[in-house]
Amino acid sequence: MLFWFLSFVIALLHLGMILLLAPWVMGFQKWLEAKIQGLPAVPFWFYRRELYSANIKRLSSFSTTTSFYSPLLPYTALGAVIIAALLVPTFSVGMVTGSLADLLLIIALLMVVPVVFFLTALRYTSLKSLKLLQTTLVDSLLFLPVLFFIAAIIHFITGSTFLDAVVVFFHQFGELPLMAYSPLLVAACSLFFVVWDMPTFSQKEGIDGFGGSDKGLLLYINDVRFLVWLSLIALFLWPQSLAVLQSGDQDFTIWLRAVPFGLLAWVTKIFVECIILAIMRSLLLFSSGIYRVGIAVILSFLAIILYFAGLSGA
Repeated sequence: MLFWFLSFVIALLHLGMILLLAPWVMGFQKWLEAKIQGLPAVPFWFYRRELYSANIKRLSSFSTTTSFYSPLLPYTALGAVIIAALLVPTFSVGMVTGSLADLLLIIALLMVVPVVFFLTALRYTSLKSLKLLQTTLVDSLLFLPVLFFIAAIIHFITGSTFLDAVVVFFHQFGELPLMAYSPLLVAACSLFFVVWDMPTFSQKEGIDGFGGSDKGLLLYINDVRFLVWLSLIALFLWPQSLAVLQSGDQDFTIWLRAVPFGLLAWVTKIFVECIILAIMRSLLLFSSGIYRVGIAVILSFLAIILYFAGLSGA
C-alpha cells in the first residue's frame, strides 16, 4: 500500500513539474538564443505570464462553448501531450504509469500534436498558419524513421521498449558503457534535431492567424511537448541519474537518498540541453527540414552500428 501511494505521489510531482515548468523552459531557451545571437532579449518571465493568463481564459471559456469541434481539437492535443508527459520519467522510475511507459506509445502520443495543430489551422482562413502547420506536420512525420531506429536500439539493449527498463538496465549494468551506453548517447544526440523547430513555433508569422485563446493554448502545448522531448533526451543521456523505486525497506532508503540527486540531475540536464540547442540553432544553418532529418537518420543508424560493433568486440 505504501509503495503504491509513493508511486502515485511521484507521478503527481513529476507531472506537476512538467506542466508548470514547460513555459519557463521554452522562455529560457528563446532568451538564451537571443543572448547568443546578440539580439534584444525580453525577460522570458513576462511572456510566460501572458501565456498562463491566455490559457486560464481558454479554460474558462470551455464550458460556455457550444461548438464541439472548436474545443475538442486543441484539448485532444493537450490530453495527448499530458499523457506523454506522465509516461516519461524525469527523476525516478517506479511510478504507477511505469507499466505504460513504452517509447512507441510515447512517440504516437507526441505525433498526435502536429496532426491536431494542422486540423486546428483548418478552422481559420489564414493561409500562413495553414502552410506553417502543414510544414510542421510533414517535418514531424519525416522524423518517424529516426524515432523507430531509437526504439529499435532500446529494444536491442534492454529487450523491450519501456523506459523504466532502460533505467533499471543501466543501473544494473553500468560497467558496459561501450556496448550499451554509446549507442544510447548517439541516439539522444539525434533527438536534438527532432526538437530543432519547436522554439521557433511561436516566432513565425503564421501563428498570428489563430485566435488569441487558441494561440495561447497551442503555444502551451508546444512548450509542454518541447519539455517532454528534452526529458526523454535527458533520460537517454544519463539513465543512471534517475532513482529506482522498488519495494523493500532497504530499497526505499536507497531511493530516498537518490531522489534529490535525480531532481538536481534532471534540472542540470535540461539546462545543458537548452544551451546545446541554442548554440546549434545559432551556429548551424539548416534552412530545410530534410537536412535535419538526414543528419538525425545518420546518427540513429550510427547508434545501431555502434551497438553491433560492441557485441562483436570491435
